[in-house]
Amino acid sequence: MMLFLTFVFLIWYSVLLLKGNIFHNLGMEIGEEEIRKQRLGTDNYKADENLTIKILLISCFLIPMIVVLVIYLCVGIQYDPLKYPTLTLLVYYVGSLLLGVLKNKKKIDLSSEDKIEKYRKKLKKKRTVKGILLQLIWTTYFLYMAYNIVF
Repeated sequence: MMLFLTFVFLIWYSVLLLKGNIFHNLGMEIGEEEIRKQRLGTDNYKADENLTIKILLISCFLIPMIVVLVIYLCVGIQYDPLKYPTLTLLVYYVGSLLLGVLKNKKKIDLSSEDKIEKYRKKLKKKRTVKGILLQLIWTTYFLYMAYNIVF
């Protein structure tokens, strides 16, 4: 099972590395919806039902994947002879999940056109240096784990 999951995650992060963020368009839609929400005000705002359905469908895929990856990293400690790569990625992954949840609770200030343009510019980025480095690290890690599991 570990070998199968290793190859699944290896393929996933390799595709992310080659193609960039595959949920980029959905992120842009969510950002535009946030801009629309702040312009109309929360009293007059009605959520786009199609976007809500898309978010729910993606969540049905991503939430189990996150849980499986955390379990994989916990079990992977037994397969990793050095232990440090797996422990480091486990701490980083859980920490980034917690920070991401806390960061998304803050409301984005889009009160001026300048701030809206900065926000749109940030949304348009499909790749970042940090994202590419993280995908390289994850791809390397899963190659390392595949080697350790097979040999």
